[in-house]
Formats: sequence, C-alpha cells, structure tokens
Amino acid sequence: GHLPLWVAGLCNVLLMYPVFHVAHDATHGAASSNITLNDWMGRIALLMIAPQVSLSTFRYSHMVHHRFTNGPKDPDHYVHGPWWSIVLRWMTFDLSYAFYSLRSGNPRGIKTLKDTIPLAVSTLVAIGLLTYLGYGLAVVMLWLIPARITTALIGFVFLWLPHLNGDEHGRLQQVNTDESATYNLTAGTTVRMGHEPLMDVLMQWHNYHLIHHLWPTTPSYNHRKVWRLMEGELRSRDLQIQHGFALIPKF
Repeated sequence: GHLPLWVAGLCNVLLMYPVFHVAHDATHGAASSNITLNDWMGRIALLMIAPQVSLSTFRYSHMVHHRFTNGPKDPDHYVHGPWWSIVLRWMTFDLSYAFYSLRSGNPRGIKTLKDTIPLAVSTLVAIGLLTYLGYGLAVVMLWLIPARITTALIGFVFLWLPHLNGDEHGRLQQVNTDESATYNLTAGTTVRMGHEPLMDVLMQWHNYHLIHHLWPTTPSYNHRKVWRLMEGELRSRDLQIQHGFALIPKF
C-alpha cells in the first residue's frame, strides 16, 4: 500500500524486461553450459513474463525464425503489419508463437503444446482464483498489464526493430526477402551503431542483433565483444546498419 498500483506496475515492467534476455539466451542454450540448469533458468525467467507459454513452445517457434529469417515461413512476420495493429501485435507475439506451433503441422511443434496447455490452464486458474479472493485489481495492475507492456517492448526491440528495411521511397518495410537471410547471411538482420552503452541496456545487447543471428549460442552480453573481434571481417560483407536512433538501416 505504499505505492500506487500503477507505479508498482511500472516497477514490475522494469524488472520483467531484462529477465527476458535470460529466457531468450536459455532458448539457445546460452544461459548455462549445463543443459538442465540452462533450461530451468529459461523456464523460471519465462514464468515471470509469460507463464502461459512453455519454454519448448517458445524455443520451437524461435528456432524456425532463425532457420527461415525474413522468409515466408518466419513466424516473426506476425509482428509486422498495418500501423494501426502493430502495437497489439507486439503485445501478443507470445500467443502467436503457440498458435504457430499448432498451425505448423510439424509434429515437433505440436508436441511442444503438451507443455504449454497445462501452463495456460494453470495461469487462467490462478487469475480466476486470485480474482475470486478479491485481488482482481492487483492482478490486472501488477501482473496482466505489466506483462503485456513487457511483451510489447520485447516485440518492438527484439523482433521488429532489427528486421526493418526501407523501400526505394525511404518508407519503412520489413526485410522481407528470403534471399537476404538464406543466401546472404550478414544482410538478414541489422547492427545498430552508436550510443552503445545506452543501447546495450535498452536493447539488452541486441543492438548487435546480427551477431546473435550469426552465432546464436553467444550470451547476449558478449555481442559487442564478438562484434569487436569480427568487425573487420563483417565490414567486408553486406551489412544492414542502423545508425544511432534511426529506424531505416543503411546497406
């Protein structure tokens, strides 16, 4: 009772957002070299943000994104769309991953839903029980709204922003050609140059998103180190570079 609910909710966003990079790294086996510890770190981190989705479901859809980056089969196409729906798409991309696994028809993707369905049911039961006990407003203000805001930030920073391009008129568009990632590995996503100390924090080191796509088992906090190590080699190739706070990258 010492803080207004909306202030406490924003504090929860500030705590949830950096936890995501732990879940994301765990998806790639980069949180720990011990597989069991790595996966439990991922499950606990994801439980704090999206308890209704299992690590296995998130991992499956995210690996498809890496396999078909910007191609027709990329599940992250969901976060790109008309301007009037874009924020809603960012806020619900975690749910889209579950639906992607179901629609994919791939037995591996469908199998992951066996982990997600009990979590989704448990989440709904928890919300219902807490609301019945009189904590409905707290559930909305401290859990549901902060979780959606956090998911929107993740969708914006990790899924949408590094996969932008500009058309011939300088208008925003997704990097939407399958060839850019399949046949030209360094052009499939972007590197953001400038304001590194600030961007490292705000983007959880995914201002070097290209490094993540080239070496996805690298822990996020080492992205800038890898960039420094490989900069000479990478600059001799095709790069999509976003300078400062720019949205449209320079090729």
